[in-house]
Amino acid sequence: MGTDFAYEDLRPEKLDDHTYNVIKKEKLDNKDCYVIESLPSTDEEKKTTGYAKRILWVTTDTFVTLKIDFYDHSMKLLKTQTAHDIKTIKGKMMRADKILMAHHQNKHQTVMGLLERKIDENIDDSVFSERAVTSFK
Repeated sequence: MGTDFAYEDLRPEKLDDHTYNVIKKEKLDNKDCYVIESLPSTDEEKKTTGYAKRILWVTTDTFVTLKIDFYDHSMKLLKTQTAHDIKTIKGKMMRADKILMAHHQNKHQTVMGLLERKIDENIDDSVFSERAVTSFK
């Protein structure tokens, strides 16, 4: 869509398609986090993913993902996604209002921000087009 985000980065996480290992605990932005390695585990995911692995920083108390490092198939750091302006949106559900994707190899970055959030509503497919994304530039 002309950004540093791939469609794969925006889809819901398919837990059964990955193997997850907690590799350590550390602080990020003064928050205690699990640092988790995610590897594709199914033949289909290995064949279709753009990433050999991901490293995720997930808060130990609210399980919000603060950061993701994406590695290419040469195991070089490709991109880093960071979450900003995290808010409680429904019950204990928390989400970021702004996400930054830094593409290290292209030396470029994209910021994705929300103007409005609605929960549990259908979204028209036309929203997910390059035309819709570029209209906000």
